[in-house]
Amino acid sequence: MKCYECGGKYVKLSGSLEMTDDHIGTYVVQNVEYYKCNSCPDFMFPAETSRYLDEKREELKIELIENLPFNDFITAPEACRILGISRQAFHKHRRIRKGFIYRAKTGGITLYSKRSVLLFRSNDDGRFPLNESCATEPSLESNYDTTVPVHIKDESIYDEDNVVIFEGEFDTKNQRRKLYG
Repeated sequence: MKCYECGGKYVKLSGSLEMTDDHIGTYVVQNVEYYKCNSCPDFMFPAETSRYLDEKREELKIELIENLPFNDFITAPEACRILGISRQAFHKHRRIRKGFIYRAKTGGITLYSKRSVLLFRSNDDGRFPLNESCATEPSLESNYDTTVPVHIKDESIYDEDNVVIFEGEFDTKNQRRKLYG
């Protein structure tokens, strides 16, 4: 086959390849077939090798995401509040489904990387280097406040004797449930 870059010829080889990815870093894939141009550093991969490389990359990505600290993950409702969208919009969002926000499943629950959600909110791409040696970490300066005001019609809660128990805004649904009983 002829190289599209320089016009040289591709030579079929097999062996180990060192791959570099912006989000995973550098990793080695063993025993794969590939074509290398004899004139330039261009590579070409057969379909089977491409599928294997994609699977290997996905495995490594999942492993690196699962190695992130557990307290760095949030639930879908929390991610929705950060992004300011409904749960339905969150779960149907094309870029989120395609992995632009890192997620991990544990015990049947999908959790999302808070850092990834914050990055997604600021630039529609929540992917960041998972391997520390891959790149410098971006800044996570955020004005995100976990308090979500819930407005009540009267904004006060009265007991049976019409004595004010609470005035103002509720911080969370749980606080509202505790006051209502």
